[in-house]
Amino acid sequence: MQRIRDYLNQHPGEIQRVLSHNPSYIFFKATPDGPLGSLNVKLTPGRSVALDRRIFPPSALAFVATQKPLSDGTGKIASWADCRRFMLNQDTGGAITGAGRADFFWGSGPYAELAAGHLKHPGKLYFLVLRPDAAAP
Repeated sequence: MQRIRDYLNQHPGEIQRVLSHNPSYIFFKATPDGPLGSLNVKLTPGRSVALDRRIFPPSALAFVATQKPLSDGTGKIASWADCRRFMLNQDTGGAITGAGRADFFWGSGPYAELAAGHLKHPGKLYFLVLRPDAAAP
C-alpha cells in the first residue's frame, strides 16, 4: 500500500488508471462511525476480519494467531510481535479468496495504515463451532 501511494503521489495522472485496473481494490463507504463490512455492521478495529464467504461462516467467532508490526513512532516498523486474539468474520473482499487468505481491519490512522500495508505473515485461524453431538436434546 505504501509503495502504491508513493507511486501515485509521484504520478497523479495515473491515479484513475491504476485504481480502476484492479477489480479487487475495495473502497469503504464513508460513514461517521467507521466503515460497514459485508454484513452491513460497523467494523471493529483490530477485531474484524475479512474471509472468503464461500468457505467461512459470516459473523462467526474465530481465534487468530500471527504477528503484527510494532511502530517506532515515526511510521516505520521497529519489530514484530505475536498477535493472538478473538475476531469476528464480519467482512469479505474481492482479493480474499480461498482458505489461505484473511484481511484484518485495523481501523484508521497511522498505526492502521502501517499494519494494513505490511501484514503478510502466515498465521493460524481457528473457528469456534458447536460439536453436533454436544447439542442439548
